[in-house]
Amino acid sequence: MHKPSRNGLSALDVIVTIVILLVLAALLLPAVQQSNGGASLRSRCKNNLKQFALSMHNYHDVYKTLPPGWIVSADEEKSSGFGWNYSILQFFDQAPLFNKFDSRQRLGDKSSPNPELAGKILSVCRCPSDKGADQAESLWIPTIATTNYVANFGVGIPTTYSSLNQSSSQPVDPQFLQGLFGPNSRVRFRDIKDGTANVVLIGERRLPEVGTDWPAHQFEGQFNSYWAGLPDVRRVNPLTIVATATGGNVERNGEGDPLNLTGNLNATKITGWKMNLP
Repeated sequence: MHKPSRNGLSALDVIVTIVILLVLAALLLPAVQQSNGGASLRSRCKNNLKQFALSMHNYHDVYKTLPPGWIVSADEEKSSGFGWNYSILQFFDQAPLFNKFDSRQRLGDKSSPNPELAGKILSVCRCPSDKGADQAESLWIPTIATTNYVANFGVGIPTTYSSLNQSSSQPVDPQFLQGLFGPNSRVRFRDIKDGTANVVLIGERRLPEVGTDWPAHQFEGQFNSYWAGLPDVRRVNPLTIVATATGGNVERNGEGDPLNLTGNLNATKITGWKMNLP
């Protein structure tokens, strides 16, 4: 006579199974959380870019042109240096801030309210995954707010005045602008021959771990980017607010200039990841 067999799990089997499931859950939970966190950051960043795009379109609807990359005058002392981001403040719920600036004075003029206002941190100007500082020290503005978003200058060396080595007090001729934003630029959508869907408007740039003002006539290194503009148009490189993508010889004011820069829609960079500004 055969004894009936017993099917089922013993207490030990149940305990082992539970332990295995708990271990798997402990291993998977951080990955799930990281995935959800990454998706959230991507969503916030895409929303920032969307706000910039809508603000640009609204600006164009009102003024029939994109904002100037930065504002200069033939008289260096009267060049305000306000950047494209300042111009669109009124179109992403920052009209009160826009109205407080004194556009008749230079951005770094300490006798005006401009330096203090340029220190305001704007969340829309910061990539949520960048741990760089929200504010930085400038030689002309003690505490100036940073940004991760720079505009498309196009190809070439972004300079304000016609000479790299010595200012001639004459702004660069806009005919040599190959992108969308330059000194006193006024690019209309109909001027974009390749169509707006095929041309970069703005892009992201990582903030360096420790940055300084981007020196004039210097094109590579570890420097800050500011949303308000150029603290001093004579001494701060426009790469503070725009980016260039190029390699080899390019045209600058009608003359060929050999550049040691990278292309493929990168900002300028040099060897060493801590120094790169991708």
